Amino acid sequence: MQGIIEKLDYLKTLGIDVIWLTPIYASPQRDNGYDISDYFSVHQDYGTMADFERLLAEAHQRGIKVIMDMVVNHTSTDHEWFQQARSSKKTATVIFIFGRTLNQTAALQQTGRPNLADRLGSMMKTGQYYLHLFDVTQADLNWENEELRKTIYEIMHFWFQKGVDGFRLDVINLISKDQRFSMMMNPCRWGTAADFIQTVRAFMSFCRK
Repeated sequence: MQGIIEKLDYLKTLGIDVIWLTPIYASPQRDNGYDISDYFSVHQDYGTMADFERLLAEAHQRGIKVIMDMVVNHTSTDHEWFQQARSSKKTATVIFIFGRTLNQTAALQQTGRPNLADRLGSMMKTGQYYLHLFDVTQADLNWENEELRKTIYEIMHFWFQKGVDGFRLDVINLISKDQRFSMMMNPCRWGTAADFIQTVRAFMSFCRK
């Protein structure tokens, strides 16, 4: 982030009025930071939280807004949510759990959803499976879980309090999962996230007041 700070005057002369940061959160970096392991901290390769706060202050001083990338469809399997889910079925609901036995997976494959097995990862200790629309190390979050939604809102509020001007919501169209998994043959068309997006937008508006 020090590099961005050093270039702010130059960016201002170019007429830049908004900076979009791709994920800067703590991450094992298996997907360029889109696999977040801690939503409340900054990855050490990018600097410190103090560096980020200075970037915000310096950018705002020049009339430049800062938007962050926010990934809430999935999280890294290194995240404590996933680690807790692996140990106990009671905490597994924060991750999008689907299926509990190999027999259930086989039955679904016979109903015309052959891609399902490729998108399930074993929880091992609990005997359950987790959904990953992307890499196996990126477990999908369960937006049907009200507690999960509240936690995501708290995360966004944390960064709003820092002074962030907005978010770019990564693959937000995928957070709403068709509980019948009827779109398994074409995961990019899974359901509609309209209700969830409205909820997130309402929360953002509330935080900006």
